[in-house]
Amino acid sequence: MSDELRQGPDSGKTRLEDVLDDKKFLGHPRGVGALAAGNFFNSFAWGALYAILIYYLYSPYTQGLGFTQGQAASMVTAMGACNSIFIILGSWLADRVLGMRKALIIGNIVKGTAFGLLAIPAFSLAQGRIFAILGLFLMSLPIMGASNASLTGQLYRKADNGRRDAAFTIHTIANNIAGLIAPVLVGQIGMKNYHIGFLIAAVAAFLYGSGSVGTIYTVLGLVLAPVFVWLWTKTRATHIRTTYKYGLGILFTALGYGLLTIPIVLFKDQAPYSLLWMVFYYLFLTFSDNLVGPIGLSFVVKLSPDAYHTQMQTAWGQAGTIGNGIALVLFNFYQTADQQVNLFPIMTALLLVTALFIFVFSKNIEKDMV
Repeated sequence: MSDELRQGPDSGKTRLEDVLDDKKFLGHPRGVGALAAGNFFNSFAWGALYAILIYYLYSPYTQGLGFTQGQAASMVTAMGACNSIFIILGSWLADRVLGMRKALIIGNIVKGTAFGLLAIPAFSLAQGRIFAILGLFLMSLPIMGASNASLTGQLYRKADNGRRDAAFTIHTIANNIAGLIAPVLVGQIGMKNYHIGFLIAAVAAFLYGSGSVGTIYTVLGLVLAPVFVWLWTKTRATHIRTTYKYGLGILFTALGYGLLTIPIVLFKDQAPYSLLWMVFYYLFLTFSDNLVGPIGLSFVVKLSPDAYHTQMQTAWGQAGTIGNGIALVLFNFYQTADQQVNLFPIMTALLLVTALFIFVFSKNIEKDMV
């Protein structure tokens, strides 16, 4: 390592120590701002793609590609499944071959190119070529993996739990902003002209209808995430055990599902129920997301061996994918709405048991992690 890299602005500190002690971005290293911005544009681009892709695939030819609705749904589902698999390879490449920073840059260039090709009617209005374009999208994940989260974790010392937890909450804020804007902006424009919608997504990478209730969740996340950043950096809450924070997140999820159980039990014959039940459910889920997601990512950074940072981030993400797969299997047995509501009390009970386990064995878990 050269003397220039060894010495930072302060003669007694290395360049690495300068980065670890940096507080110029909202009390965090400046790199957090750049990585959060990258996370925002990445989420915006994917949100824009999924907002209109399926409609583009099955719209009549010249407006879209003319696939059947079943074929379009299968293609989008297969793409999501491939994402989950390919990101494992990308994380290995980022750790072992390319390095996290280079992997992130190259992956975004490939992804931006794919969006750009979708925006060109002369190129994308062909059923054969769409598979090549979707292949480019899928190539971006094997290249970059979970590099963004891993790079964020590298900006903090292992013991700097409070600031690292807050940094991943800043990423959550970026995701929520993108999740709020992308479906509205691209959904409105893209339904009139798909290629303009894809062009907007390309810039980010390189009809606001029945799904709008879901934006309540995004807005709540946007409002509450800064509160958690403040809690983890400016108050005594930063000293709360990480396992307690995580267990509290699981508990909030249980309370959310428990809340949805109340109208089913008490007002079974009075459906439809008030929208306020969903609003409060989303509120509890937002509390949970700001604890489970960022704290989990921070945990992974703290515990990962140096040579496996990106791969371990991917393993963490894959746990959620496995959970979603199990949920899809369960839904085969609960196909009607009347049957599906029975899942709420089951989920409440399972989550309460999980939270209780974490709280009871918190000290043992943290001792094993040292």
